Amino acid sequence: MKSVTKGFKSELFGKEPECQHIAGGKFCPQCGKQLEVSSIATKDVLDGFVAGWLRKGFRQTLIGLFVAPGRAVRTYLHEDRSRLIKPVAYLTLTAAFALWAHSVSGDIQCDVSDNPICHFVLTHLVYAQLMQALFVALAFWLVFSADRHQTFWELVTLNMFLLSQCFVISGIFSLLFWATPAAWVMPVSTGVRYLFFYTALLQFYEAKSINLILRVTAAYIAGLVSFFVVFSVFVELLVAFPAV
Repeated sequence: MKSVTKGFKSELFGKEPECQHIAGGKFCPQCGKQLEVSSIATKDVLDGFVAGWLRKGFRQTLIGLFVAPGRAVRTYLHEDRSRLIKPVAYLTLTAAFALWAHSVSGDIQCDVSDNPICHFVLTHLVYAQLMQALFVALAFWLVFSADRHQTFWELVTLNMFLLSQCFVISGIFSLLFWATPAAWVMPVSTGVRYLFFYTALLQFYEAKSINLILRVTAAYIAGLVSFFVVFSVFVELLVAFPAV
């Protein structure tokens, strides 16, 4: 005999569930599913975070991109895709960490009328970094076009991982020196990020000869300059001609 529960249609999936469940106890007497669950507590949230993000993938990504960023990304691209977590997910997470750290320390405050570019970057942080990744990747793809060791999108992935780690560095600086109103903190933090990015690129390309070092340097500078020029013009146009 067909169960009466078979007539129930799920509004979400449009399927007939196995059991409609009979309420009244902790478990359903028909299928045994637990019907009474405890409220979400702090422990549940923290356990979920630890279980989800601090497992092997996240730990390997965070530590690997600090210890040997160029080799870690090269391994991810050409040998083992499980070596690091997905670049977009890592970029989003580290951007959120950096914004939180800056908001706690209060070391970055931008007014849209005084500095529209800074304001736009803070309100569209992930998109701005993705745009930078595209421009730097394009510069490297053009400079190293004769070699063709990496595709354009592999170079975009490389830049996304390195920019993500720069978010981590920026956030750490903000938290370490949040009580230090010295003017040197932000310039030093910026310098450390650019130095990290540049040395990671040298490591990725295994640049040991003068010729290869110069090519990496030229591609990096060209990518940054083109990004800053186009991005500045883009933001200025948005400010001058806001969407109605």
